[in-house]
Amino acid sequence: MEFVISSIYVLLFLILISKWKIFSINDIPRKDIAAAFLIKILAAFVLIWIYSDYYKERHTADIFKYFDDSLIISSSFLNNPKDFFSMIVGFENNYEYLHQNYFINMNHWDSSYSSTILNESRLVIRLNAIVGLISFKIYFIHALFFSFISLIGFVFLVKTVKKISPKENVRHVFWVLILFPSILVFSSGVLKEPLIILGLGGFSYLLITLFKNKKQIIKKIIFLILCLLLIYKIKFYVFCCLFSGLLIFISIKKINKNPHLIFLVNLIAIGFVFMLLHLSNNTYDPISIISKKQEDFIRLAEFYNAGSIMKITEIKNDFFSFLKAIPSGFMNSLLRPFPWEITSKIHLISIFENFLMLGLIGYVLSKLKKVKKNLYQNMYGYIYSSLIFIVFLYCIVGMTTPVFGALIRYKIPGLIVLLIILVPLFKKTYKSKT
Repeated sequence: MEFVISSIYVLLFLILISKWKIFSINDIPRKDIAAAFLIKILAAFVLIWIYSDYYKERHTADIFKYFDDSLIISSSFLNNPKDFFSMIVGFENNYEYLHQNYFINMNHWDSSYSSTILNESRLVIRLNAIVGLISFKIYFIHALFFSFISLIGFVFLVKTVKKISPKENVRHVFWVLILFPSILVFSSGVLKEPLIILGLGGFSYLLITLFKNKKQIIKKIIFLILCLLLIYKIKFYVFCCLFSGLLIFISIKKINKNPHLIFLVNLIAIGFVFMLLHLSNNTYDPISIISKKQEDFIRLAEFYNAGSIMKITEIKNDFFSFLKAIPSGFMNSLLRPFPWEITSKIHLISIFENFLMLGLIGYVLSKLKKVKKNLYQNMYGYIYSSLIFIVFLYCIVGMTTPVFGALIRYKIPGLIVLLIILVPLFKKTYKSKT
């Protein structure tokens, strides 16, 4: 019965892909997008196998924890719809009652509210609870919904590339994003990554169309804010990195003179605000938050006896220890795990990806003169804002994440943006060579 219901849902999603205007992209036939969705379905099965094989206790497996908790909420819909809507909407005036009857039976509802940095699970649990009303409690259907959500995000990302470079054939960018192993696997399960990809895709596309087309400005701004709020609620540190890139992008676009100087001035301004928050000794001190986040993650990894713990530079609540951790943090995200640090088969995929990315970066840098010739003045806003997002994200993830599996997953938003920059540049310089 599960197979029949799941097959019906797969068919419905394929019909949506063939009919929905969102999936209309120049250079990419809808059959390509449908094929990408089917590939993501296979990846969802691979992800289930990975987590079932490596995480023997279900409550510690990330892909199941939101689903399992959501069943407690969705099961209340028929018996007590008032409780269901209270938990979904968040109007918890009767919190004690809800806690005693529902939240106490969940493993992850309250676990993410001990830190100033929002990295919460409630929104993901609520979304799964809504899907649970029509999923017949079948996990695979939830995975289908999340795979579809990330597919929409990828479509918006390639549409963004098309808006920036109208002559660019974006088909190769689309397929690189779809088939890149870690992105493919972790964007195809009930995780936060599909929602982050949707937020990134929607935000980037709306931002570019806002600058290029002045029609329906209010509508675009509303949806752009909603995309930012989604990222803000799911992963606050991704939001901070994105917001830093946004400031640089808007500054370069609005001033439209000497983008290199504007980038430098913005970088100094961001550093000044960072230091001001640190010295003001308030609850939003970024160094204190990052230090606490690192400490919590190390303690959690040790508690669950994670099989792939790596040593990272300790960050104390002072500027110099933070400064010392930045280079190693960035290198952790860029290079690790090293070949001699392999403890599971999935690390082999990550090592292959790291070598591939280093090769792409090295090749593009070696053709820097040709790259500059292909860059118009208006392109620097996109490049500089993207680089800031990538570097900031890689530093934060590498400084705070002591587990290889989590490191591979958490850097995915930066990896996606890096590929979006490198793949078209590689294609242009390689073509000019031949």
